[in-house]
Amino acid sequence: MLGADGTVYGLCGFSINQTYFSAHHIQPSGMSSLACVLSDGADGLDASQSLVTYPADGFCFVPEERLTEKSIREGLTAYSGTESSFVGLSQPFLAAVGDPEPHTLTVLFPRRTYHGILLKSVLEIGGLLLLLLFFGVVCCLYYTRRYLRPVMRDIELLKEEDCGGAQMTFDELRPVSAKLRFHEQTITDLETEKQGIQQRADLFRSQNEQLRSEKQDLQGQVENMQSQVEDTQVQLDDSLMEIRRLAYLGKKELDSKDYENFLAGYARLSSKELEICDALARGLSARQCAELIGSAPSTIDTYRKRIYEKTKIHKIRHLQLCYALMQMEREQTKQE
Repeated sequence: MLGADGTVYGLCGFSINQTYFSAHHIQPSGMSSLACVLSDGADGLDASQSLVTYPADGFCFVPEERLTEKSIREGLTAYSGTESSFVGLSQPFLAAVGDPEPHTLTVLFPRRTYHGILLKSVLEIGGLLLLLLFFGVVCCLYYTRRYLRPVMRDIELLKEEDCGGAQMTFDELRPVSAKLRFHEQTITDLETEKQGIQQRADLFRSQNEQLRSEKQDLQGQVENMQSQVEDTQVQLDDSLMEIRRLAYLGKKELDSKDYENFLAGYARLSSKELEICDALARGLSARQCAELIGSAPSTIDTYRKRIYEKTKIHKIRHLQLCYALMQMEREQTKQE
């Protein structure tokens, strides 16, 4: 370090007055090897163009080459060369008033030393954690054996009505016995009552669901019955209109003698013949009549021949007209 008048005051820790510097400026360090590099502040650290010094009790070789810089954790910088790598800290400063550019003072130590320091710190922290864990386990075991187990044993004795002469470790817990049993009995009664209420609730819920299902079934049946009634009413209306139409046509087309023969023959028909005659008069074919009555088509043909013989009618058209006219006359008779 040069003063304004050219006086040399010191160089990287080496002062003119070593006793004064040691008393006021020396800093303790645990580094076994250290290097101080004074550079001109240009980009990168060029050891060949810098002033390198070492402490008296340690040596850190810095090759005369440009070292590349890379920032790492906690404000430190990694410096790498062709064969060596370092970790250090740089700080710019002005050696004297009026300097055009600041100088850079860099403190370096080998990267392996840095890794050793990190490993030592990790081991120290790990050892401290293990020590704390060991201390915690010992405390837990001690308090468990000294207090927790006896308390749990006394609580078990309090739960039993007959202790069998066993002595309690903590007599202070004995007054709790009556209250503990009372609370246990209360809890048991409440649990029993809760189960009963739950069973009744499940029963009511099941009955409610059953009633709801029955209600839905009844509603469905009512809707089906209403639909059937509506369909039946429509069919009756259609049948009535058809009967009236046929009756009107029958008055025009039928001979009164043929109609009288039909009425006389219809009165002599058997129950089976009446059923088949009604079906034929409604427009069903022989096959449909067989499916409706549950007989063979040949049986339906036999009954149809008997009906034609008794009523003196030989055409299905005349049979339908006579039947419709007869139904209309009966309806008019009922209305009167």
